[in-house]
Amino acid sequence: MKTHLYAFYFANLGSIACAPFFAVELYSRGIPLPLVPALLSVIPMGILLGGPVWGWVADRTGAPRSVLVGAALAAGAVNTTFALTDSPFFMVAGLFLWSVLRAAQLPIADNLTVQFLGADRSTYGQIRGFGSVGFMLVAFVGAALRAESPGAPFLIAAALSWSSALLALRLPETTRFQPKHSPWSLWRSSGLFILICLLQGATLTGFDNFWSVHTERLHLDPSFSGAGVALAALVEIVIMALGKPLLRRFGAVTMIQFAAAMEVPHWLLTATVAEPTLLVAAQALRGFGFGAFWIAGVAWLSDRAPKGLENSAQAILPVASFGLGYFLSMTLATANFWWGDTRTLFLCFAGISGVAFTLACFGLSERSAQA
Repeated sequence: MKTHLYAFYFANLGSIACAPFFAVELYSRGIPLPLVPALLSVIPMGILLGGPVWGWVADRTGAPRSVLVGAALAAGAVNTTFALTDSPFFMVAGLFLWSVLRAAQLPIADNLTVQFLGADRSTYGQIRGFGSVGFMLVAFVGAALRAESPGAPFLIAAALSWSSALLALRLPETTRFQPKHSPWSLWRSSGLFILICLLQGATLTGFDNFWSVHTERLHLDPSFSGAGVALAALVEIVIMALGKPLLRRFGAVTMIQFAAAMEVPHWLLTATVAEPTLLVAAQALRGFGFGAFWIAGVAWLSDRAPKGLENSAQAILPVASFGLGYFLSMTLATANFWWGDTRTLFLCFAGISGVAFTLACFGLSERSAQA
């Protein structure tokens, strides 16, 4: 069964490697740069809508695997439309639908995986890290092919999304359990964690959307954009593969603190370094930050999830990070691009990471993770 878990995460996370090309694709289709982040705000709107709803549906029906399969199939169909149309506004509508469908997938997959692993759930990072291998390879190949065929990243994503739907049929199903609490009580009790995820997510989604725009505005070859994404993913893979000993040694909260701390120098270097090789090398810090943040966040939520609300609990991480955080990132970018550029935006991200680190150090505790 673990083999299918590895294969599923490879395909499913590989299918979202088209995300770094959304901003640059809208920009290349004639949308002025200050309007790009405003239009991309449909993505966090979709995640904010879809995350809680899909988590609730999966918990109430006791059929999370069926929800996952349907969402992956539909997301693949939406990906194909990105390659088949040149209209930026049709693409924006598709991005909203794509984000609603994506909001269902990783939280449910993470819950099914953690429940299947049971006492050995600290090995989740190794399995999730294999998904980052898929993301890294697809991002690198997509960047290389995009110069000749702009729709290539989206067609690859569609094929992988459909493959992940087939692989999801082999994932373990959970037993339905009537929850004693509402999902909203879980959200209310996780307020500080959600705030940290919001801030951390704003910077993480900033990389996904504006790293390629930054390299293009520096007039660098597209291969540098792909190399930066690939290096970040490679380091992320290593951190996730070491998730079990890292969680045992440091605990989830300390790893969240490490993750936020690494983003500060990452953004300072990305904003100020112009030499291409050093600029790409700085993206290793992003890989460390995301890898540590994600496995620690899943562990933190898994420890807190009431019986019967496991899918709703795991939805908190992507909704807070890639829903609320994404919206903050796009709002900040929209305001920034009227007077600044990607460098000033990245300096803002460094400050946000500093605030997230401070909150994690002085407010979050391992004790609260066991409540």
